[in-house]
Formats: sequence, structure tokens, C-alpha cells
Amino acid sequence: MPDVLSTADTTVGSGSFNSPIIIQAPVDTSDGMGGKTRTWTYYIKTMAHIKTWKGIEKIIGQQIYVSNISQFLIRYRPSQNIDGSMRILYRSRIYNIRNVIVPAEAQRIIQILAEEQQAQGSL
Repeated sequence: MPDVLSTADTTVGSGSFNSPIIIQAPVDTSDGMGGKTRTWTYYIKTMAHIKTWKGIEKIIGQQIYVSNISQFLIRYRPSQNIDGSMRILYRSRIYNIRNVIVPAEAQRIIQILAEEQQAQGSL
């Protein structure tokens, strides 16, 4: 399968944006006892091209946890700043954003690498 992102001109065909995603931003509020409670609010709802990039295994407390890293391509948005504190909702899955770049600074698309959040017991 050919790569959707052309390295020559950093454009993506409009038909490739076929998966609806929601990018959420964190909101920390005081819990009244000196701590903070984190909730999530909608930041952007858009269409994306999603490609599973790689899977990794982590050993935490003598337990193996499998994690998937996916690449999300969305159209460039000059008025919104996406960063690593945010997360992506795709269907019933949650992805923590790890890296956000604008290929070749061409301001046509945004490439987001995100790690799927896995259930990890009491971690």
C-alpha cells in the first residue's frame, strides 16, 4: 500500500481523511482539599487519516503491557495549537498524544503520533 503522505509536496488526498476523531484538552480543577481533579473537554472534532505505526511492549512491575502507536493526519489548523498534554478519542479508544509536527513546515497537514491508552491495573 502506498504511503498516503507524499514527501514531495506534503499533501494528502481529501478521500484519505475518512475517520472522525475528537481531540480533547485537559482541564484541572481544585478538589477543595488541596488536590486537583482532571477532566477532559472537547477541543477539536475533525476527520483524520489513521495508520497504525508500531506496537511496543513495556515491562512494568514484572508485567508485560502491549501498546500501539498510531499516526493521525489531519488538515492544518492555524488557529488551534495541539500539544502533548492532549488526547485523541477514536471510537471507544483513547490515545495519548506523544508528538505533533507539521511536515516540512508546509502548513497543509498536521501529523500526530499517539499511543493508545491501555488498561494497566492499578498503575
